[in-house]
Amino acid sequence: MDEDVLRRVIWSDECTFETGKRGRIWVTRKAGERYCQDCMRSVYRSGRTSIMIWGAIGWGYKSPLVFLEKVEGSKGYNSTIYRDQVLIPVVTPMMEYFNEFEEPAIFMEDGSRIHEGFARRYRLQMDWELLRPWPPSSPDFNLIEKVWRHIKLRITQRYPFPTSLEGLRQAIQEEWDAIDPMDFMGPLEKWRDIMRACIDQKGLATRF
Repeated sequence: MDEDVLRRVIWSDECTFETGKRGRIWVTRKAGERYCQDCMRSVYRSGRTSIMIWGAIGWGYKSPLVFLEKVEGSKGYNSTIYRDQVLIPVVTPMMEYFNEFEEPAIFMEDGSRIHEGFARRYRLQMDWELLRPWPPSSPDFNLIEKVWRHIKLRITQRYPFPTSLEGLRQAIQEEWDAIDPMDFMGPLEKWRDIMRACIDQKGLATRF
């Protein structure tokens, strides 16, 4: 796949954020500062809830951020939710725009179960060009994964750290709004090298 084709790809994915989950943070403190409030972090072990988002980036392009909402009677997120909240309102006009004014876009999504069923039928109906088949475990291949890692890191560095659902939602939106997609296109130059290295290593660890 040459670079011109890669620049046509819209890299999409879902990501989950959890309230109260900040990850491990190391603190260096002086003698006598053991109980200093600035050297302590509260831990929230109950009442945790999660937020699932969807987003996409392309060459110089960023989609609206979608906060997926569960529907009544649904235990989780499914292909109907994905179709109705992502594919129809967001991806369809995005694909139509690029197909009309630019080179036809190539839509990338992984093999998540919510991308099958009704979502798959809708994609077939729309006849989009897809970047498939996609390997089942390949976070380093999808450029938007770097965006998710960046946003999570930025949120863990916030003070005060958001512990409520609404606070976390606002923080995620603010960090997404601050994203310049061009800052994450550098790995596009190495994408083919990453793929070749993975094939040569038969899916095991590479230098990337």
